[in-house]
Amino acid sequence: MCEICNKSFRCKYKLKSHMIIHALENHHRFVIIHLLKILI
Repeated sequence: MCEICNKSFRCKYKLKSHMIIHALENHHRFVIIHLLKILI
């Protein structure tokens, strides 16, 4: 589940790539921090 756009993903890897797209699109600290929390 993506907290930014409320899209649901069955696969965690698809969610990770989706979050990377968000990070590249807007460069918000929240997105990057959230992405790091998922990866670590």
